[in-house]
Amino acid sequence: MTIRKIKGMYQFLDACGREHKRELTLFRGQDVDKPLLPKIARDSPTKDRTTHEQEMLRDLRRIGCGYLPAIREDDWDLLARAQHFGMATRLLDWTSNPLAALWFAAKDLNKESSGFVYFYTPTKEHILTDERGDSPFNTGRTSVFRPTWNNLRITAQCGWFTVHRFSNKFGRFVPLDDNPNVNANIDKWEIQGEDKHFIIEDLDQLGVNHHTMLSDFEGVCRHLNWKYDCLR
Repeated sequence: MTIRKIKGMYQFLDACGREHKRELTLFRGQDVDKPLLPKIARDSPTKDRTTHEQEMLRDLRRIGCGYLPAIREDDWDLLARAQHFGMATRLLDWTSNPLAALWFAAKDLNKESSGFVYFYTPTKEHILTDERGDSPFNTGRTSVFRPTWNNLRITAQCGWFTVHRFSNKFGRFVPLDDNPNVNANIDKWEIQGEDKHFIIEDLDQLGVNHHTMLSDFEGVCRHLNWKYDCLR
């Protein structure tokens, strides 16, 4: 995995255009330098929480049924919906929109810490087709999953996911950036803290902000906080 530095939005866009012209490139923005692990595994990657996660999904169908569509979604799409509303799952968020990833990497505006954008160019054998199997809990390896865009946030963020699994061989969830089968296809770009403010302003000029990325009333309120300098 290569690691480079980004000085501004236009250098970033130039890199996207010059270096990532393959059939599919996915992007992920993080405001912390942590391994590429899904939320279900971050605190205790050596703990197999598969049964726990399956029980959460069953409870979600039972308790949250009033918020779900009348037509029953399969486990893949329900897990994707749950992920975007904060439930801990084995899915890790990616986007096909590089500007969305850049926004997530820079949005905290903390000058003392860097943000990071990951570029992932998966090979065809790692991309799940529409015949993706009956359950996200039975995958044989870490794979790329394109969900149904079943809520406004997934749509606004051009959402994709990697679906992770507990590896019995290694006794843990293996971070994507440590996975020998895929890490050669991952690049990591660092955004210096002092550059975040300028990047966020440039992104806002292109219509990328809390309002458009969250695509709900919360997003409008957060955007207005930023616009009117309430939190700085």
